Amino acid sequence: MRPRRSLELVGVVTGDPAFDGRFRLRGREDAQVLAALTPALRAALTAFPKVELDDARARVRSAVGAFDGSVLELFLQQVEALAQAIAAAGAALPPPPASMESWLPAWRRFAEESGGSLQVGPMRLTGYLEGARFEVATLFKGAAAVGTRVALPLEPAIEGAGGGAAAAEALAAALREQVSWFRDVEGAVLSVGPEEIAVRLAAVLGAPAAAREVLQPMLALARALRGERRGGPYR
Repeated sequence: MRPRRSLELVGVVTGDPAFDGRFRLRGREDAQVLAALTPALRAALTAFPKVELDDARARVRSAVGAFDGSVLELFLQQVEALAQAIAAAGAALPPPPASMESWLPAWRRFAEESGGSLQVGPMRLTGYLEGARFEVATLFKGAAAVGTRVALPLEPAIEGAGGGAAAAEALAAALREQVSWFRDVEGAVLSVGPEEIAVRLAAVLGAPAAAREVLQPMLALARALRGERRGGPYR
């Protein structure tokens, strides 16, 4: 969301003429944009003379200098109201696309079981397995979900793990051996670096708990790269 330039097309239309006249809106899906722009959020945004908002941050400006304590206090109250409205809108955001709605219970359940959190808007979750943090993220091309990325951050980073072609080949072999459904996955891309081990699947996971089977060999590889000795294919 940004200020709309003169003679520029409106973009996503909220039905609020004053709001649509001020701002240019776009997003992955119109339905998500409209669901996010609740009346409370629109009211909080229009309190500022200049606003820019995206997935990462909101930037707002006041037209009045902060020389007066009461003016500054009002501005901070408006910022707080905006933060609260953004949080509420984010919590109510539907998944993209609407066809993923039926997958939400499975995603929420896996996030809870793994002690993590779910971002419904991008259908991305973070969790923990055997004390290690991981991420399962849906990949999009435009509005269409086209794949899934399972990543295991290496914390701390493992120096010397970069360019791990041999390690990636070993991981691929372990996945084919240990994860029955992975043998049928085409177009999977594996990468091993100093800061992360990742598997990119050309399939969308309706049941993200299936990622647990992929993460086990990734954890084993991480331990092997650290020189830890445990049972398994990397012993």
